[in-house]
Amino acid sequence: MNSIGEDRTKLSKSWFNTATKEDLKRLQNNIYNFYSNISNKKKKIYWTTFTSCQKLIVAKGAAKRFVSLIDIPTEKCNNIAYIANNFVNPIIKKTIDINDDDFALKVLLRWIINTTDITKPINLYIPSRRMRELLIHWLNNENL
Repeated sequence: MNSIGEDRTKLSKSWFNTATKEDLKRLQNNIYNFYSNISNKKKKIYWTTFTSCQKLIVAKGAAKRFVSLIDIPTEKCNNIAYIANNFVNPIIKKTIDINDDDFALKVLLRWIINTTDITKPINLYIPSRRMRELLIHWLNNENL
């Protein structure tokens, strides 16, 4: 399920703009697999990606479970799928000195905190290798 996000820029906003139908269908199937097998359908799931890309990959039964990167749902859910690989907008990056990895990690952590009850175990699907590694390094208190 994770092989789709192996390259550093896979699942970024620009990747979604050029992704093949096969890649999008594969990603949609991966989300459905996470929803139906790993979270066991009986449990609620939230998922996110870039709002403009949401309809490209919405999985059967998961359309109403989408929570944008900036939303804070009223009910928490600990089965979540983060289908994004964040980079700072190049125009903004020219005017502000900001590290892409720091930015991406902060967006990811904010979304996790906003959607889950962090006092309980979390099932998390992150197909982007870069985003997974950023989170793992942060959890292990390692420098990026």
